[in-house]
Amino acid sequence: MMYGYLWEGNYQYSDFIKNSAGQFILRDDVPTNQTTRSNSPTSAPQPGDIKFKDINGDGVMNSTDLTVIGRGLPVHYGGFGNNINYKNFDLNIFFQWSYGSDIQNANRMVFENPGTTNLNQFASVTNRWTPHNQNNELFRAGQGAPQGPAVLSSRTVEDGSYLRLKTAQLGYNLPKELLKRSGIKQLRVYASAQNLITWTKYKGYDPEVATFYSQVTPGFDWAAYPRARTVTIGANITL
Repeated sequence: MMYGYLWEGNYQYSDFIKNSAGQFILRDDVPTNQTTRSNSPTSAPQPGDIKFKDINGDGVMNSTDLTVIGRGLPVHYGGFGNNINYKNFDLNIFFQWSYGSDIQNANRMVFENPGTTNLNQFASVTNRWTPHNQNNELFRAGQGAPQGPAVLSSRTVEDGSYLRLKTAQLGYNLPKELLKRSGIKQLRVYASAQNLITWTKYKGYDPEVATFYSQVTPGFDWAAYPRARTVTIGANITL
């Protein structure tokens, strides 16, 4: 199982009291994420900072609040295919599926992180928290923002279920009447493809991912190269 913090969105202005100096002080009844912040573990959170769930209710998010946040192994997986023949045409297809697994999309920890500098970011960063866009999608930017995603959390855990058209081949046997004068007994032309279409809700490049794969780290995607879509055209000739 995957282990980490439960993501609860972002701190909002309603979580703070503004003092006479214009500083935002976290309310006493709101848990603090100070101990999860890798860049500045002693500073207090501010509006727009990432927020995790205080599981044991002690008012502080720390290692005692770590819990199961996902399942790296599928509930079931498999494949099915068929061979179809009609007149001179033949079609072979094979589908592959996996259901019930989660993927820790670690790419988002770096490339969907408004607190990171000197790196390109995903387009989703444009929807980060700002005073004019107070949402729970992504935390605020700026040097004061926490490196919250540096810790594993449910924010970047995604459904890894998928259905993939793994292989497909369509062939056509030319009529023998057309081949009589050529000296060819049989001529079959075909087009085949691999990894043609994938249906999935996973936001990464490929749900069939195995970065750092082992029995204790299944379903971890860290810059994994996706399986290529390939198309081949050929012919089978019998003389």
